[in-house]
Amino acid sequence: MNIGKNLNTLMKNYGVNALDIERLTGVPSSTTYRILKNKAGNPTIEVLKKLANFFQITVSQLIGEETFGCKQIPFIANEKLSRFIEEGHVLNITDSSIPVDIPLSSKCFATHAHDCLMEPYIIKDSIVIVDPDKELKTKDFALLLKRNQAESKIRQIIKNDDDIYLKVLNNEFPIPLEKYFPEDYSFIGCIVHYRTNLMNFSLPQQSIEDFSNKSKITLVT
Repeated sequence: MNIGKNLNTLMKNYGVNALDIERLTGVPSSTTYRILKNKAGNPTIEVLKKLANFFQITVSQLIGEETFGCKQIPFIANEKLSRFIEEGHVLNITDSSIPVDIPLSSKCFATHAHDCLMEPYIIKDSIVIVDPDKELKTKDFALLLKRNQAESKIRQIIKNDDDIYLKVLNNEFPIPLEKYFPEDYSFIGCIVHYRTNLMNFSLPQQSIEDFSNKSKITLVT
């Protein structure tokens, strides 16, 4: 098995370290270090599942029985989003990319969620995949840029007739619904996949049907 080699490749591609993996998955950093050094023996299936789910691959791909990363999509840092959009999604030679094994449109790209306002669904520093061409529906998550602000925002879209509202989901921040005005925000795209925290969050019963897969969440139906 090539677990250590594959895990090292995935961590480099996604720009995460053992401490990030511990925080985001619950897998102890010491376990990750041992796997990387090929001294972990046989990791438990629970560890393998958490790591595979985090990187959105199968356990078979993680341990080397199947290939992974058949397609690369751009990874755009938050501070480069404005330039990326203004230049018509033209990649700079210094831009990174990440491997994905899921069907996506040709304009999809990845970036980071830079705040915790959408937790527990989209956690801070998690990777989100954005489709600029997907039509927004109510309860979709959108990536937006507010005029004269450098940092992007992720908000849930709530539609009421012709009006659109932006919703924060983190209950620790009682921020009221904000009405969307095109002159205030630039719509970057709809979030079609994101990597959620693998800890055992209890989803509200009324929201479960909105999420088709807890380990590899897809908002496209």
